[in-house]
Amino acid sequence: ISMGVLKEIDKGTEAMHKNRADEARKHFLKAAQSAPQNPDVQYLLGQLEAGQNNTDAARARYEQAIALSPAHEHALLALGELQLHSQNVGNAATTLEKAVQANTMSYRAHFYLAAAYVQQRKFADAEPHVQRAIELSADKLPMGHALLGEILAGEGDHYAARHEFELVLHDYPNDPA
Repeated sequence: ISMGVLKEIDKGTEAMHKNRADEARKHFLKAAQSAPQNPDVQYLLGQLEAGQNNTDAARARYEQAIALSPAHEHALLALGELQLHSQNVGNAATTLEKAVQANTMSYRAHFYLAAAYVQQRKFADAEPHVQRAIELSADKLPMGHALLGEILAGEGDHYAARHEFELVLHDYPNDPA
């Protein structure tokens, strides 16, 4: 990757952080023109589109990043989240499984994969992933405990589920979880 492309990425990222979407898009598109095979540029364009609520355009950019680099961890996670939020649960689970494979240490990938499994009512598949998410987040993931409670309730272990919900209420009283 050339220094010119890196400079455009840096300028685009800075503009994106300052909520200057048009300026960021200009820099990212210039980088994409100079480096069309760079998956990071496609991912950043996807992030920009997602921030503008352009879901279809974001999805297309993430898919392009993945086509260029099938194990692109950030694009897989972002696409999986989009699929999950748009109720495309089957595809979300498949995408998020790949995200977990790309980075087994990502608490977010484990959490969202567990959430996809819960929506499919695959509680036994979900439980180890949410437990791993809680562990990887150093127990700073109240939503993980809430999801674990939901899983345990779905498995019929209401006592353990109640314990998880009470833990959220006690340890994280101000969290929306």
